[in-house]
Amino acid sequence: WNLCKVFLLVHLVLGSFPDSCQDIILGSHKEGGATTFWSYILNLPLSSNSMVSWKVCYLLHKMLREGHRNVVTDSHRHSRSIRDMGALWGNLHDRYGHIVALSAKYLHLKMEFHAKHKVIPCNLEVTDETLEREAGTDMTKVLDMTQELLEYLDAGLKMAETGKTKTDWTVCKKTNNCYIWNAVLCVPILLNALIPCAFRCIDSST
Repeated sequence: WNLCKVFLLVHLVLGSFPDSCQDIILGSHKEGGATTFWSYILNLPLSSNSMVSWKVCYLLHKMLREGHRNVVTDSHRHSRSIRDMGALWGNLHDRYGHIVALSAKYLHLKMEFHAKHKVIPCNLEVTDETLEREAGTDMTKVLDMTQELLEYLDAGLKMAETGKTKTDWTVCKKTNNCYIWNAVLCVPILLNALIPCAFRCIDSST
């Protein structure tokens, strides 16, 4: 990444969202991962500014879904930091703190799931055959994977529902900061991934 990309990253998180945020995602493909991304994210005031934390969640979600495949591995190293950031904001009475807490939990579960199941991309565009191969024939593993998907889905639903009731939509439209739409769009995709595993669990119990 060149310095322009770095300055763009800082502006994206600390300022308004420019249309050129796609350059950051493209930068991950050029670099082959997210090392530079995280070297700057970790220096941002994540524990003192809920809006910055909210924007980081937005950007991380886009990086995981659209960035280079190594973004998952590079980001998983910081999964606990994101989880801890969410726990911190969940305990504070801040306008956006609760949404940040739920977003961080969702992202933590997302990173944990995809780091464990590497054949399933973060955009969840996967065939039933790939899901079945990943789950395998061991019903214990199938049940574990089903439980992981249920927790993943539950976190996404809670984030979307809370965001819908607490987000200032006027600000959201002006800043193009509608992160909750990412969660809403992921719900049907998660359901599509969950259903084959759930049916296998049902079949095994009959």
